[in-house]
Amino acid sequence: MTSRLHDFGVLGGERIISFIIVGLLFELVFLVLKLEVKHIQLDIVLGTAVAAASLPLSAGMLLSSALAIEMISRIINMMIFSFFVGMAGALLSFLLWYYLRTAKLVLRFEYLR
Repeated sequence: MTSRLHDFGVLGGERIISFIIVGLLFELVFLVLKLEVKHIQLDIVLGTAVAAASLPLSAGMLLSSALAIEMISRIINMMIFSFFVGMAGALLSFLLWYYLRTAKLVLRFEYLR
């Protein structure tokens, strides 16, 4: 999401800060859901979706808080879209793992321990 923003500077320090904020938010949502819901798949899917949804807001606030407040409707639209993309990505990874976990290579790797 932040790769097309050219205002991030040469070294990408703001991008790293944005991803750190999103990672911390994912861990916070995951921890709260783990304590309350106790359903590991739901914890990860919702944590991923909320973290993906917070990426446009954190990137917008790091770039320019005045501009982010001025364009809040566009940021909210991006947040909703990112929420559904994050949820779809988490669900697709679960489906992929569901079909790959019984493959010979995965089973052989699992029983090497």
